[in-house]
Amino acid sequence: MVAFLIFFFGVVLLFGVLFFEISQVDNKAIKNGYGPKLQISGAQSADGKLVCVNANAPTLNKSISFPYSFRLNSSKGNLTGAYKYKANRSKFHDTVYNGELFLSFNKDHVKGRTLMGGLKTVDGVVDATKARLVRGHPKQSFLSFMNGPYEYSVHRGKVRFDKTTLAGNISKESDLRIERDRISGRVFHGPQKTWAVDVDVRYNNITSEKAALAVILACNDILSVHHGD
Repeated sequence: MVAFLIFFFGVVLLFGVLFFEISQVDNKAIKNGYGPKLQISGAQSADGKLVCVNANAPTLNKSISFPYSFRLNSSKGNLTGAYKYKANRSKFHDTVYNGELFLSFNKDHVKGRTLMGGLKTVDGVVDATKARLVRGHPKQSFLSFMNGPYEYSVHRGKVRFDKTTLAGNISKESDLRIERDRISGRVFHGPQKTWAVDVDVRYNNITSEKAALAVILACNDILSVHHGD
């Protein structure tokens, strides 16, 4: 009986610690420089659509799509964005799903976070040919033991998703391309390929690597939420 009570209170304590960490993780991320605190109201740097569609998801042979609007604003090395799916319900145009991202760049180093169905941070290096990141939670958080690598590369405008399933949800079989002012293609959930995101985003006044990182992180969030990861 004593052993059971010790085990029970241990489990309760563990869940209490986890709940506290989850409730504080956004504050810790902001305090430790994982992107700007709020959305930037500066010049718009990208806009377009990210349309989430069923690929191999069990939807009784029905075609389902969720068109997300996507925009980015930038100012002085900071980049923020929002992606929203709104549905017509009766006479109201309701936001059903929405996400946000906050990124801070210092030369080729980036720190930031995304918010959609929970918070995830990124920390690492990104340039026109590669991104070598750690994705998960702030280093100062108890939850950081779950962090993992998040890496992709770019060759002749095509994105190669090298390591985006260990700490993310994007399949290696995705087809995403970066042009001079446009990012387009189809990004699959990984590894199951249940859902996909059709990408059509135009960017300006920011580098291709910044725009691509923002688009990829947004796609990852959308795929994760619709798959239920």
